Amino acid sequence: KQWYQRRVRGDLVSEYGKCVLSVPLSSLFAGNTVLYVNSEPGQHFTALKQIIVKISLNKPLMSDSLSRELCPMKLNIVKSKNNPNTPVSQQDLAEQCKPVFSRYQFCGQERTDTEGIPHDKHVEWNHTHVILLGILSRTKLEEFLTGPPFEVELRRRKMERDLVSEYGKCVLSVPLSSLFAGNTVLYVNSEPGQHFTALKQIIVKISLNKPLMSDSLSRELCPMKLNIVKSKNNPNTPVSQQDLAEQCKPVFSRYQFCGQERTDTEGIPHDKHVEWNHTHVILLGILSRTKLEEFLTGPPFEVELRRRKMERDLVSEYG
Repeated sequence: KQWYQRRVRGDLVSEYGKCVLSVPLSSLFAGNTVLYVNSEPGQHFTALKQIIVKISLNKPLMSDSLSRELCPMKLNIVKSKNNPNTPVSQQDLAEQCKPVFSRYQFCGQERTDTEGIPHDKHVEWNHTHVILLGILSRTKLEEFLTGPPFEVELRRRKMERDLVSEYGKCVLSVPLSSLFAGNTVLYVNSEPGQHFTALKQIIVKISLNKPLMSDSLSRELCPMKLNIVKSKNNPNTPVSQQDLAEQCKPVFSRYQFCGQERTDTEGIPHDKHVEWNHTHVILLGILSRTKLEEFLTGPPFEVELRRRKMERDLVSEYG
């Protein structure tokens, strides 16, 4: 009897471990009224099949007026497909490394790491994070959304040190500025060459439950969306595409609008046809009206297609 009482009163964690199931409550801010979370194998004790948690509201957490004021943005990091088995096998990674995770930092807020998932060929996080844009500094938010793309990193770590220097990291760029142009959903897939060898795809989804700007704010800021789509029939002389791929950094476009900082698109591997689908939103309403009028009525706006050697710019050599 005394032994049984001690077992009941004592903590069993040290002997059998514990199960922790994470429930992303923040998604209630994005209009969800039901959260239904299942545990996965490896999250709990051996032989325990599943833990299920359900949380429900009888109406949305926020009223329409509060939702307009706080402007919740939902960020989903979905999955990573075909994670590489070289130079280190998945089995060795599982033995030597902490679980694989993603990392990002939004508009100067604290850095966020997703939960770690055991190493495998396909990894699925279904990570959800809701950011209340309405409580952020408007000036800083405008600078962040119209600045360089938002980046999500896929990371693998050894138990004692970071693996980035040894095996590299994957950074996926998300062009948040298009949210100013009325988009409510951004769905971004990585492309070959953006990540570890043999890794097929990383998927990130960002959604708003309504447009970022009201009609009156849109009239005030006057967003202009600039798309650089593709380059067709890129020349194979005087240097072949194969030699360019070996000697040069990926091909990119460059432009500068109305005295703002120069913008380079992401680099795409050299090929006969190159497709960027680059989007940049410029808030004309925050620019000097005089300078804007001079710029729009002046010489044509120029977009350059550029190729660079690893050590120097190719413009002087090939134009």
